[in-house]
Amino acid sequence: RLNEAAGSPYAFDYFGGYTATYQSAAYPGQPGPQNPPFPGFEPANTGVAFSSYTYSSSIAAPPLNLNTNTVTLTAWIYPTTDMPTNYVGLVYQRQGLTVAGLSYGNSANHLGYNWNDVAADSGWDSGLTVPVGQWSLVAAVIEPTRATLYVYNQSGQLAAAHSLPHIVQPFDGTTYIGTDPLYADGTRNFNGYIDEVAVWNRSLSGEEIAGLYTAASGK
Repeated sequence: RLNEAAGSPYAFDYFGGYTATYQSAAYPGQPGPQNPPFPGFEPANTGVAFSSYTYSSSIAAPPLNLNTNTVTLTAWIYPTTDMPTNYVGLVYQRQGLTVAGLSYGNSANHLGYNWNDVAADSGWDSGLTVPVGQWSLVAAVIEPTRATLYVYNQSGQLAAAHSLPHIVQPFDGTTYIGTDPLYADGTRNFNGYIDEVAVWNRSLSGEEIAGLYTAASGK
């Protein structure tokens, strides 16, 4: 849930065995989505701050070893600025035999994804703008022949689907939160706050994704 206190070295998981490590320039204990306006969260719920172009502004989790092409990645994000570059990573793996993740796309403020480093996936423009200065629930739902992206916030609920084959990915390397680790200097770091990151080893339905937002917002 990324609700550790400032200075904590570890981000604890709720499944078991996947405790992550806060890198030196990722700062827990920052404000997350809270009640109000989200009654599903605690009034003092916290998240993590990340910075663009900053070395080690990320969270590193051990290999998930999912070995699948049916997976769901979700996160609550609060961009503090427009993203300064394309392909900013949110929940991302680029290690071992896997390149896959939830990210921004080839338009700096549009939600995107990558699967097996296929250009038709990473280069697809979803048209889903992530607004600056507010919390949004974002998600990528991967199926064998389709990916569906979602952006839910107080301004509305949007989705976009992309049809393309997705091969099995092992998820055999480090999973990063807050960056695509292609560049060590943080070129593809997120700029803002992230909270409540989740990974499912199945493809959630649109109703289930909507239910996640409803549970938080009461709407």
